Amino acid sequence: MKRLLAICTCALAIAAATAPDSHAAGYQFDLPDIGKFDDFIAEDGSATFTGNGFVGMYNDRWSHHGITWSHALDLNNANDGRTLMQVNLAPLQGQQIVSATLSFKILDGQDAPNTALVRFTGFDNGVGNLGMAWDAPATSLGSVEHEVFNGSPDSQAFDITSLLRLGVASGGDWMGLHLQNLGGGQLATRTYEFLLDEQIAMLEPDRAQVRINVVTAPVPEPTSWAMLLAGIAALAWTRRRRSSAAAVI
Repeated sequence: MKRLLAICTCALAIAAATAPDSHAAGYQFDLPDIGKFDDFIAEDGSATFTGNGFVGMYNDRWSHHGITWSHALDLNNANDGRTLMQVNLAPLQGQQIVSATLSFKILDGQDAPNTALVRFTGFDNGVGNLGMAWDAPATSLGSVEHEVFNGSPDSQAFDITSLLRLGVASGGDWMGLHLQNLGGGQLATRTYEFLLDEQIAMLEPDRAQVRINVVTAPVPEPTSWAMLLAGIAALAWTRRRRSSAAAVI
């Protein structure tokens, strides 16, 4: 038994010494408004947007042309507004996701402070072209649900670890996130990136401060396990030889 422990310890020590990095790492992805249009809304539903970021969507409240893009992180009731996001996961490939949180600010909620249940749905987004999707894609990676509070300007954080793990495991570089308010009612839960009243102008594209923060750990190298198994096999072979020799005597 002592020899087995010695061999295992030695194998793991060698593996740790030869591993490129054995410590956890942290990543932050900033997701600003990436809607490339001049007005508050854009009626071109065929438009796509690239890069890490988000774009809001409205139903026909502001237009008679159906669904439109908007410059707002919009989590209003499910029949009014929704939000699409995308993030490049290439830096996370080959790593183990320990934890992942999505955070953002709700600055312009127009109703009394209240909470809404929001569904976060992840999906593989190919090469990173964010296109119109009023409903979450049918081929989703999964979803999680969290309550969002619209009565405070402070940033709120939500656990999306399971979605990021699935996104990395899918092997694609880009993952999309579809955000939809499930709470019903008239919760005006949004942050505008565009002024609507007399002064029509763009606000700071990062006003909502959307962030994805990820903690990763290195995936054990195949050579580490190979050395460990080799040590155990060598010990078993040695003990078998001794047993055979004792039987002959």
